[in-house]
Amino acid sequence: MAELAEERQIIKSALSDLQIDAWVFEEDAGARPVSIQETYLDEVEKANIYLGLFWLGYGAYTIEEYEHARKHRKPCFVYQKQVDVERRDRELQSFLDRISRVEKGVTIKWFEALDELAETVRQDLARWQADFIYKRQAARGRALLYRRAEDIPAKPAILFGRDEMLEAAGGFLEDARHVLLTGYGGTGKSALAATIAARRIQADGRPVIWLRAGYADSETIFEAIAQLFDAKQDIDQVEDQARIQKIKELLTASKAGLLVLDDVRKPQAIVALREAMPETLPLLITSRYDIRNVDETIAVSELTPGYAVDLLVHHAVNARFGEEDYRNDPRSAQLCRELAFHPLGITIAGTWLAKRERRAEALLQRIESRKLAPSTIEMPESFVQEGRETVKIVLDEMFYELDEQARKVFNTFGALFTPKVSVDLLAELVEGVDLLDVEDALDELASWNFVRREEADLYSMHDMIHSYAETVLYGLEKPDRQAAISAVRRFVAEHAREHDMLGLDMPNILAAGKEAQQSDAMQVMVQIVGALVMGEYFDHRGHTQELLDLLDASIQALRKEPRESDELFHHMLCKRGNAYVNQGNLEKGFYCYQEAYDVAPTLHRKTVLLCGLGGVCAMQGNNVEAEKYFQEAYELANTSENPKALIRVLEYQSDAAFKKGDHEAARDLAFQGLEISIQLEDRPREGAFRVTLGAAEFNIGIFKSLENHRAALQIAAQVGDLSLQADALFNIAIAHHALEDFEQAKDNLQQALSLYQRLGHSHDERDVSAFMQRFGYA
Repeated sequence: MAELAEERQIIKSALSDLQIDAWVFEEDAGARPVSIQETYLDEVEKANIYLGLFWLGYGAYTIEEYEHARKHRKPCFVYQKQVDVERRDRELQSFLDRISRVEKGVTIKWFEALDELAETVRQDLARWQADFIYKRQAARGRALLYRRAEDIPAKPAILFGRDEMLEAAGGFLEDARHVLLTGYGGTGKSALAATIAARRIQADGRPVIWLRAGYADSETIFEAIAQLFDAKQDIDQVEDQARIQKIKELLTASKAGLLVLDDVRKPQAIVALREAMPETLPLLITSRYDIRNVDETIAVSELTPGYAVDLLVHHAVNARFGEEDYRNDPRSAQLCRELAFHPLGITIAGTWLAKRERRAEALLQRIESRKLAPSTIEMPESFVQEGRETVKIVLDEMFYELDEQARKVFNTFGALFTPKVSVDLLAELVEGVDLLDVEDALDELASWNFVRREEADLYSMHDMIHSYAETVLYGLEKPDRQAAISAVRRFVAEHAREHDMLGLDMPNILAAGKEAQQSDAMQVMVQIVGALVMGEYFDHRGHTQELLDLLDASIQALRKEPRESDELFHHMLCKRGNAYVNQGNLEKGFYCYQEAYDVAPTLHRKTVLLCGLGGVCAMQGNNVEAEKYFQEAYELANTSENPKALIRVLEYQSDAAFKKGDHEAARDLAFQGLEISIQLEDRPREGAFRVTLGAAEFNIGIFKSLENHRAALQIAAQVGDLSLQADALFNIAIAHHALEDFEQAKDNLQQALSLYQRLGHSHDERDVSAFMQRFGYA
């Protein structure tokens, strides 16, 4: 091809300087007894790397060559000559857009001038060459013996925030235990291991055997140990248990104080090695894989905020800005939060600031404007360690080891709003993968420390990993969350009455509702909130301000648009009114109930709203007006011969009677309601009546009161009603206080307070707090 002829020659020259042989189809294919396709596919498979050069158009086999290289996990280097997009072949542009978002193994650079291209290629391939040799050596395994602490590789001058881990690991190793340091890439496992090893040399003077295992299997590790002690021929002559025994003898004779296996990539490699370990020789392993076949495991993750700032300051100090400039700058702490307190991310950011002599704000601006992502900040070249140029490169390495299904599930995390999700919601979003396969994929991700299992069905991802997953999926472009919004909408509709499940995913549900609102997808927002309302999530799990904000927005949307029916609008107004009342804002609650009454779709709902209006009046001390509403509701319930409506009337009436101090009336009304609710098998109403009945009977007999409250608590647990549970606990606490069982009273009060806080019932929360303050429980 005539296009880019000069550029190809420049690249061949750069490769020649590095003593790398190049194969170019147009020049090197020659005449062969096989098809053109077989020729280039065979050469791609033989190659160590793929290098693509693009400008305006592309050859007939270009894309297939690239895809074949990706299929065979070849590192790919792509160089694009700057050009107006309109001039480039449309299919080529589509191809380039797609590969710009791929994950591991692709380096993409832009160039204009020939000398710029030559220098970029030389730098990229020199790094690849060094990394290739390094990994090839690591794959074979090579053991080294260190007699001095200062000779140990990867030992940092200062280790920030790992004192507890150092002490724990030191204690385990002192007992000759086999210890694993595990965590995802960049958390500082090797640095911690090096510091531990140095301490042991300083403590007892015994040497440390250090082996960077990489992808080595147990046989390769055995050979490396034997070679270290010039005994390779000896172990070559024996097999199986005899070989294991020979390695044990070599390790015993070495008088080493510690064996370190660094960066184990094949977990099965340690099985035979553990058999070969002398009983008195401790073993320290670092691995991104959570190996279970060890004595002790120490998880190495993010730093605490204070130590994160210390690490940033340590690396950022430069001729222009000193330690105090960074330490006293609140943006330094903010940058550490953006970097999710990730040790390598903070190290890279600190060196970036030092090299450019800038404050933290410079990086924050680039992250906020999506010029950079936390995982794509580059270590300045003069500081670069191979394979650690960015957090993304480090994480790419393990991501690429995952199977296709695990990668697919991992990518789906990047589409989510928050780094925490249930298996069920994740399965709703992953295309073509069923629930059990999602669980299996999550197990693999957990093994590689990419996710953590919080509860039986809830998984979380570290913030840096989530940011990386988002970058893998979207690059530096603003994420498109439409698929996640649709998945949340379907999920909430399908599981509307499974409140525990919805509670696990509430952060993503709220975020989806907000995103729909901000993108003017008001109908979708209303559908999400509507499912929560109709599924009675508000009744059983209460509300947060974020949820109320979405409810308010949904009510406003339904006010503005023509409605097919008033049912959803009515129920949303009822829930908003309930929230106002629970927060003590009786006036706004009353107005919501009035509006809900005006659009009530059935006589039953009108009866309930009349009760609500009467209940607010009773709380305001307007008992005459309250009785009018209760009487109207009672007549309406009798007229419609609706026993369900009648028990709601009795519920409100008994509660109002109790609040005004008429305990006899409260007891009688609650007893009537209790009988009807038992007949109707209405467990939530039965529980509510038992709370009121127990409270009313408190003046007659405390033990009878406790009996009803405990029965109500049991019902609350059975039906999953947190509001009823809180009411029962508060009343149980009052009974125990009267019985002078103060410890039990305090425990019940604290449980009730916690539930009211969780539900957003600030009015009830204040009542409990006042009781606790008054009687010394606070």
